[in-house]
Amino acid sequence: MAGWIGIDLGATWIRIAALGDAGGMHRIIPTPAPHALKHFVHAIRDAVILVGIPLSVGLARAPGIDSAGVICSWPSRTDWLGVPLLDIIRNHTGKFPHHMDDGTAAASWESADARHAGKTAASVVIGTGLAIGCAQNGIPMETGNGAYTPAHEHVEGWDAPCRCGKCGCLQTMLSGGGLLMVMAMNRAHALKIVGVALENAGKSLCQRYGAEQLVISGNILLNPEVKAFLVESLSHYCRENIIFSAVPQVTVIGGALLAAAIGRQFQEGAINEELPELHRVILSGLMRHMTA
Repeated sequence: MAGWIGIDLGATWIRIAALGDAGGMHRIIPTPAPHALKHFVHAIRDAVILVGIPLSVGLARAPGIDSAGVICSWPSRTDWLGVPLLDIIRNHTGKFPHHMDDGTAAASWESADARHAGKTAASVVIGTGLAIGCAQNGIPMETGNGAYTPAHEHVEGWDAPCRCGKCGCLQTMLSGGGLLMVMAMNRAHALKIVGVALENAGKSLCQRYGAEQLVISGNILLNPEVKAFLVESLSHYCRENIIFSAVPQVTVIGGALLAAAIGRQFQEGAINEELPELHRVILSGLMRHMTA
């Protein structure tokens, strides 16, 4: 296997994974203040030591970046504005990363899964924030950047303030903290507003991007109480094409590694017939090193 490095930059955690002939690694570190990036840099260097100068690097990112690779939009981590993210990664890996929004990375990962072969998949990743993206046959579709994504669409009848400056964004309901807040309400009401919000999000993604499958993922699904709540909500208010990811904790970092594995094809929209096998190899490697 060629050497690949994947990076998942989130507001609370950074995941860095590497897979290659010499083995692999999977590391999770807290997302630091931008003046204290040494642990981030050290983890990248450890990945390079393991696989050598990688053939390719994939980046799944929560923030929006400008044409120069500088972070220009990140409502939940405004301290990172102005950080030259792509240059930092290139300087320490020797490669310019193939990058995309974290929701798009997750959608690419899910649509490459043999279970969803041939379908246009949308992914909803519940974390510190909410990431939503779409992809077909592993190839990402453009759904916006930073605060200008489907995660910040308005939910009718919901007015919670969002860090982006608006009120009633879907993210304020379906982020980890927002979902726990909703679950503390009257249960029947909570089940309805979350179910209707997900149903409407699925319809919007279908109309705008042709999404045939909406896949929910994120580490929060490892919480049995949250998973049970969402299962009940979906059973009452949503269509059958809204499902849960088989391995919800790897969708974003898996998408980053997939981007590294097929590189420029992600950006050029080329379809790779080997995607299901690449998905299997990456998932196997990730699960092995996540539990090592």
